[in-house]
Amino acid sequence: MAKVLLTGSAVFIGFHLTQHLLSKNYEVIGIDEINDYYDTNLKLDRLKELGINNPELNIFVGSENSNFIFCKGCTDNRQLIETIFEEHKFDYVI
Repeated sequence: MAKVLLTGSAVFIGFHLTQHLLSKNYEVIGIDEINDYYDTNLKLDRLKELGINNPELNIFVGSENSNFIFCKGCTDNRQLIETIFEEHKFDYVI
């Protein structure tokens, strides 16, 4: 099973790509800061569809789908990115 790091997993394209990858049995680590550039309620609803019920409580949240882990954060957070790469080995980074 291939493992993918996907940025922007709560926005339109990232959400749909996450759904597609999960349907193909990829393991996905999704990152999104859930800022207010787009409607945050829409982003939270998309994450709920992916099995993430409360991304605000923790930086890393496992979902109801065992192949998806969500990380609330921004890609310019160097410490966060280093932690992700220390804990996971990826086949693809998108």
